[in-house]
This record gives sequence, C-alpha cells and structure tokens, in this order.
Amino acid sequence: MSLYINQDVIIINNKFEKTIFIYDRRNRVKSIINDDMFEILSFIYNNEGLSKENLFKKYSGLDDIISQLLELGILKNTKQKRCNNIKEVTNLDTARLFVELTDKCNLRCRHCYGDFKLENSHTLSIDKIDNLINQAIKLNVYQFDLTGGEPLLYKDLEVLLEKLYNAGMLVTIFTNLTIQSDKIIKLFDKYCVKKIITSIDSNISKNHDEFRGVVGSFDKTVNNIKKLKKTSIELSINTMVGTHNEKNIDDTILFLKELDVPCVLDAIIPNGRANKLSEDTLKSVQIIHDLYNRKDINVELKITDCGVGKRFLYIKSNGNVVLCPSLTSKEFKFGNINNKTFNLLKCWKDMTNKYGDLECKKKCSKKDICNGGCRARALLFKNDLYGKDLNSCILCGECSFNEIK
Repeated sequence: MSLYINQDVIIINNKFEKTIFIYDRRNRVKSIINDDMFEILSFIYNNEGLSKENLFKKYSGLDDIISQLLELGILKNTKQKRCNNIKEVTNLDTARLFVELTDKCNLRCRHCYGDFKLENSHTLSIDKIDNLINQAIKLNVYQFDLTGGEPLLYKDLEVLLEKLYNAGMLVTIFTNLTIQSDKIIKLFDKYCVKKIITSIDSNISKNHDEFRGVVGSFDKTVNNIKKLKKTSIELSINTMVGTHNEKNIDDTILFLKELDVPCVLDAIIPNGRANKLSEDTLKSVQIIHDLYNRKDINVELKITDCGVGKRFLYIKSNGNVVLCPSLTSKEFKFGNINNKTFNLLKCWKDMTNKYGDLECKKKCSKKDICNGGCRARALLFKNDLYGKDLNSCILCGECSFNEIK
C-alpha cells in the first residue's frame, strides 16, 4: 500500500509559537500533534507514494497509528495533488499575510477607516498576488486573510482561491456578506475557505442599514449567514458599539446569540470616515467592559495578541507592504508588491528588525490579560506607539472610563 498526505490537509510546525498541528481544510478540523508525528508525516510527504513496508523499516511499531491516520483521512492510499502540505516555520514567524484585494466596496459604512467605496480604483493584480504567494510558499506562510474594501468584488476571486488552496494556505475572508451568492458559497467549499468574518451592528435592520450606508444590507447579511451555517465553514461576527446601537446593545447581543455565531464587540476608532462622527470611543469601551461582566448577557472577553511587528504583514490594495491596516504611513512601509524587485523576505526582516519588540512598555497587573493591547490605538490616543492602549486598559479593568475622563 502506498501512502500520501491528503491534499486537503496541511501540517504546521511553528517553532516561534510552539504549536504543531494538522488542519483538515475540507472538514475544518484542527488536531494538535507532537514533534515525532510531524517528523513521520514529513517523511511520508517527502517520499511520495512510500509503501507501508518501507516506512516501517525507518519507524517501527506504527501499524496502528498509520491505520488511524488513514481512517481519519489524513493519509490516503491514492495519489494526491501536491499542495505544499508541510510547513515548518523556523527562521522568522512568517505565519500570516493580510491582503487588501481592493479598496472598492458596495457599502458606505459610517466608521470605515479606509474610506472604501465603489468609486475607488485600487485593486491588486492577480499576477502580483501570484508572485506574493510563490514567495510566501518559500517562507512557509500558512495563513492568508483576504479583505477589502469588499473582497467578494475582486474579479479574480476564484483564480485566487484556487492558487491559495494549491499553496496549502488557511484562508479567512472578511466580507460584509451582502453580495454572496450560492456560486460563491460553492467556491468557498471547493477551495476549503477556513473562516468568514462579517459584521452586524444592530438587531434593528434600519439602524444597521443606516450605519452601513445601504438599505437592505441587514437582511442580505443575515440571510447569507444562515446559508453559511449550513456548511462547516467557521463564522464570526464583529459588532461595533457606538451611538447607533448603545441603547439596544443588549437586544443586539441576544439576537446574535440566537444566530448561534461567535461575536466580537469593538468600539469605533476615529479614523477615515469615523472622524466625522461624534463618538466617545472610551465610553463605548466601558459599555463593552460592563457587558463582559454581566452574567445575564454571558459575553466572553477575548483579547488576543495580533502579532503586530512579528507574525504578519499587511498588503494594501495599492501594493504597499505595511505594518497593519491602521499603521500604514511611510515609517510603517516596507515595500510594494508591484515593484519588480519586491522581496517578501526582506520586507519581513525589515519589519522585525524595526518593530520586532513592538508592545506596551508600561507595567501593570493586567498585561497578561490584554497582551499589551493595540499599538495603533496607543499611537492614536496617547501618541505613543509603545504606550498604553486605553481601550484594553478599560476592558481588562486596569482603569475605568470615569477615571480617564
């Protein structure tokens, strides 16, 4: 019997994050493994079509394990497409690329940091993204996040999803879900999209539509969420808290719970169009903090370390390679994928050399909870890239809105 790694499966060993796992992209199932299993699966991958007998000559006592891997579908006994299934991250933490495919968007969200709209003209060419993917493969990048604008407007989306599948990537798409069709859902399934992240800002359709700038967007998003829930694709909802929904935020959370989709609450940041709004960001954060502490609402507090300056690069729709979606000015730029001399490895090294220690330098009792918070917010509100992110301070209970006020 010949052995092959299932083309739908990728196997990751990230030395920086001390994580080794198998991810079944077809069934969206993650399994933690150890170094020994990673070595065995790497050996099978590097010796395509290896017989069980020859495998047992190198690794004895694996009969039951191989049978289990075949039963789980991690291994196949028929030839599989080579999809860069094995990735070992050792030199730089090259985990993730965050790609803004276009600055075109069919909505006109009031809080949009990028002033995205249909009249915009920046869109990445599929050839340049192809070069980016090929360089990413060599660096063992394993996560591609696609955003916009509205990424479902990208005309070469199907071609791109196929390329990312063949490159062995885990794909997350940030979309408003208003233009999703049955055809697009089939594309998501065909090319094993891992996760969809969308937004709902009120349980009242009129309020949501006014905030998102287009009548009917609420119904379209909700209906498409319900369609996606019939698949195994992961779903998450972002909800912005502000004057548009603070009076009915309890009902909005209960509505999201009825949809049975995990939600993340966030406050509006005065960037882009949001500069024109009369929002008190820290007051909204205090509302979120109070919601996290209410047992009747039962919303879980999750503040994760995004890995800025270390584990990801952001690619803007004009090709600029920058630190993150909110840190895009000249001092945070490392290259442009449209340039003939574009070198992803150099960009990553330049980023880590300059910002590899980017974190909150202020000592407090809550740092293990907030992971230092957001550096873009620290710069915006405190004019200190290494200072406190007051949003995270309030969320974690280090201080309150009234104390800051």
